[in-house]
Amino acid sequence: MQLLKLVAHHIKVGVPLPFGVRNEEGKLLLACG
Repeated sequence: MQLLKLVAHHIKVGVPLPFGVRNEEGKLLLACG
């Protein structure tokens, strides 16, 4: 899943994940891209 890849990338670079990641997929994608 793309979301898992994004989460793994955030953890790898040491960026704190936003709260409610599973409900904030859209915001995660926007933040990454």
